[in-house]
Amino acid sequence: MAKILIPLTAMYGIWIIISLVISGAGLLLPGSLAYENIISLISLVFFLCLSSLLTSIFIIYAEPELKQRHNFRKILLGLNICLNIALFLFVRKTGHTFSFIYIINTANLLIFAVLLGTWIVTPLKRPAELIPLCVIMSIADLFSVVSGPSAEIAGTIKKYYETGMQGPAPYSDFILIKFVILGIEKPVPVFGLSDWVIITFLAAFSARFAIDDNITGKSLDIMIKEKKIDFYMPVTVLGLMSAIFMAHYLGVFLPALPVIVLFFLVYIMVRYPKTRQLTKADIKLVIISSGIMGGLMMIRYYFI
Repeated sequence: MAKILIPLTAMYGIWIIISLVISGAGLLLPGSLAYENIISLISLVFFLCLSSLLTSIFIIYAEPELKQRHNFRKILLGLNICLNIALFLFVRKTGHTFSFIYIINTANLLIFAVLLGTWIVTPLKRPAELIPLCVIMSIADLFSVVSGPSAEIAGTIKKYYETGMQGPAPYSDFILIKFVILGIEKPVPVFGLSDWVIITFLAAFSARFAIDDNITGKSLDIMIKEKKIDFYMPVTVLGLMSAIFMAHYLGVFLPALPVIVLFFLVYIMVRYPKTRQLTKADIKLVIISSGIMGGLMMIRYYFI
């Protein structure tokens, strides 16, 4: 059990301490900073790298011990959810929006993402099974953004922040990953919890099938064998960065998941022929699911 809890505790501690240090440093700086865009960009890249590091720590050190302990994983997920709800209720009841609360919550969400993302890869037996799954996930996410829950969540969050975080905090604000940006008083929402769940899922998939998704060093499966961490920047994080930049510069809400999946699939399908070995059943699943989701989107758009 210690081999699981020690990496998890380290992940919480690393995120919280570094975030508090950067937040405290920001309070010492002048109110208006020159080169704010550059500082924001550096902060974004830094915390994405840190998130990737924490994910690799979990996959290398905790996941091998947790893999067969499904009940213990469920307990950890349950405790994680309880902490998330407790933090939400604290803000909701007191109205206090301390940075510390959101820093803890983001650390907690990242832990939830790695616990869940590494678990849901279990049913996959072949590398090519990922292709139809990714297509279905992407279409479902697009549908959700266009006319489903994601559209409603985005509207609620936008209204909450446009009013200066006045009034009761919506629960949707507590399923957003927030980064500390140097010079900005409170952590800034950057992307949703589901995006990092998918990034972790694809990282765990890569480790399981000996696919190198790391653009900066050793693959995760080698790190697991050596029990030694290396700098880890998966191609999926480049996809997430691209989605964030496009959303920022276009001034619109863009779903990150399809972009993340696109970057990953193009990368692995070019480099690894085994991921292209689709069966007839895989192809049928892609066609049928795409048709169903496309039909639902048309019905929702034109008739409802």
